[in-house]
Parts: sequence; structure tokens; C-alpha cells
Amino acid sequence: MSTRDFYKQPPPREVPFLALRPRQAAEALGISEATLERLTKDRRVPVIKLARATLYPLRELAEWLSAQVETEGGAE
Repeated sequence: MSTRDFYKQPPPREVPFLALRPRQAAEALGISEATLERLTKDRRVPVIKLARATLYPLRELAEWLSAQVETEGGAE
């Protein structure tokens, strides 16, 4: 394969994230990292600890957020 042919190829398919790192999760939720850390320590938000990594699974995070709306009276 020539260099020219290589650059004509479509970019590789991106793999969707299954979980977010703390900074990404805080940004996605619209809260500070400190608030997310507090929620994590209080075990109020879904989190997975793998070795030294802290991960927030997307599906569970979305379900948790929806449950907060229903239980804390944010929606009418």
C-alpha cells in the first residue's frame, strides 16, 4: 500500500466510551469535580474502582441522574 493510498482510507472507527473518568463525568453532569468526589465518597453516585482508576459507567450514571429527578422533586 502506498502512502497516498493510506491517506485516502477513512479514519478508524471510534469506540464509544462505556465509562467516564472523574473530570469527564463531572463535566457531563454539570457539577464540579469536588462535588462529584463528595458524592462518590458518600456512595451516592454509581462508580467502579479498577486498580487505581475511578470510572463512572455511562448507563448507570444516566439512570442515576434520572432517578434523582424523580425522587428529589425536580420534575413535575
